[in-house]
Amino acid sequence: MRRLLTLCLAVLPALALAQEDPEAVLSGLLDQRDIAPDRLAPAFRAEVPPAALTWVLDDVVAQVGTVEDIALDGSRFTVTGTQAVVRGSIALDDEGRIATLFFEPPEPVAETIDDVTEGLTELGADVAWLVTRGDETLAAHRADDVLSVASAYKLGVLAALRAEIESGARDWADVVRLQDRHRSLPSGAMQDWPEGAPVTLQTAATLMIAESDNTATDLLIDTLGREAVARALGQDRVLTTREVFALRADPDAAAAWRAADPDEAARIAAEAARDLPDPAALGDQGPDWQLPARTLCDLMEHVGDLDILSVNPGPVPPDDWAQIAYKGGELGDTYNLTALVWDGRAPVCAVLTVNGRTAPPAEIVGAFRALLAAAREAGE
Repeated sequence: MRRLLTLCLAVLPALALAQEDPEAVLSGLLDQRDIAPDRLAPAFRAEVPPAALTWVLDDVVAQVGTVEDIALDGSRFTVTGTQAVVRGSIALDDEGRIATLFFEPPEPVAETIDDVTEGLTELGADVAWLVTRGDETLAAHRADDVLSVASAYKLGVLAALRAEIESGARDWADVVRLQDRHRSLPSGAMQDWPEGAPVTLQTAATLMIAESDNTATDLLIDTLGREAVARALGQDRVLTTREVFALRADPDAAAAWRAADPDEAARIAAEAARDLPDPAALGDQGPDWQLPARTLCDLMEHVGDLDILSVNPGPVPPDDWAQIAYKGGELGDTYNLTALVWDGRAPVCAVLTVNGRTAPPAEIVGAFRALLAAAREAGE
């Protein structure tokens, strides 16, 4: 049920200025479940019947606890309860009816970062985290253990690209061309572009980070060379996204790849990826990119000042920080969130990696946001 909190319940393309106070409407929803059909705009009601809205509101209140404060800034709201804080947005149509309602994952209320980390190991079978401010470690658990991080490894691809640009070997404006061998499975959209489509390195890197475009990633790995990317990651070898998907869809090939020496493993991965796999064949477990949380912070501190990493702030609340650099990843039962954020003091790096996850994504995201909130409060 908590997964619903991450969804926009309904959105209209344009809204007139409402006469009714959105804060009063939101208070009525949370305190009294004031969801009579005539309180909902027709398009919203068609998407979210009153019974479904009641279900979502009950879940919100169960996690937030007793509502202590509701603060609005334009359409954005922050609801503070005895157990958690939940943010989102609300908009009314010109008749004061609810046209848009969006709840983000809740952030548990905690006085210290130790309170936040107390239950994090329950998120999955293997959980690691690291929170630093400048040179100071605020919280760490298994921060040097190598765990699967899914698309967060793309920070290493970006680091390799930046190194070549800073050396003068390449420029952000350099144009490369998409080839069929670069096509991978989503996320992203570049897999649907025509063969030979020209793309600048800046565009490919932006798509790789902001949309986690896998085809853009493989294009960059091919352009930079695997050795350069592996070096940036501190590893001996690196797989393309297409190879990872192909191996995860073929357990026999994956087992052979694990047992092989580096040269033979590269051959097995390339052979498996000759054709794109059926997405339905992908398992929750299998080959992945593996990095310690500390390495992710090191990478983020190297590339975090690039605007590319601020295009999509992910789940990091933009109102809380002056600048946000974010990249996360999700693949099968792996979930990672990595951010470098600034608030006028030394920057905060936060990493949360969950392997064999047992908690829903919304709960993991809420825990990560709580880590950031506790780091922001620490030392104030």
